[in-house]
Amino acid sequence: MRLFPPVRAMLFDWNGTLLADLPAAYRAWMACFRLLGRPEITLAEFRRTYALPWQAFYRRHGVSARQLRREGKRLAARHRLAYGTPPFAPGARQTLRTLHRRGIMLGILSDEPRHIIVGRLKKSGLRPLFSFIGTSEQFPPKPSPAGVRAFLARVDCTPGACLLVGDLRDDLRAGRAAKVRTVAYLRGWQTATLLRKMKPDYAIRNLNEILRLPQLQKP
Repeated sequence: MRLFPPVRAMLFDWNGTLLADLPAAYRAWMACFRLLGRPEITLAEFRRTYALPWQAFYRRHGVSARQLRREGKRLAARHRLAYGTPPFAPGARQTLRTLHRRGIMLGILSDEPRHIIVGRLKKSGLRPLFSFIGTSEQFPPKPSPAGVRAFLARVDCTPGACLLVGDLRDDLRAGRAAKVRTVAYLRGWQTATLLRKMKPDYAIRNLNEILRLPQLQKP
């Protein structure tokens, strides 16, 4: 059994982890597929094939880089309209506030544009809880560990004292490459079967389960 130091910092994915947005994301992606004249895929196939960066997901389903450049503005508008404003994941707000009260330094690393994340956090009153918000506007998208390492540097934390929480295999790959501990969130965009095959350090179905991890128990 591996012994870990107490957790000092925690880095969260946004879509599919802090947000319960799988239905909204699938709806928005299929609206974009229709705009591009591509056949729709099932929700199961979406969960099986989605990967970062999002451009690669389009290419996997037959959309060329040229099409993306030509239709970029229309796609963005269509996606926003279909996506709407999905809720936070069950237990997310309470868990984040509890972690912050316990002195855990919090961050977000996402492919979502920074202004969207910041705006949503401000509206919900959660913005002051976060020491770091990193996006693919600043760092290579996951599975690159660059954003994870930037978070560690920002909060002055060693990899062993940090948890990364995400719902995609690429989240877990990024965490593993940065040598932080990984938590697979099993109610997000990708299936529990796919995530468990990655052998994360922990697997949870509700974010408040994080509070029961041994290294996060109150003294």
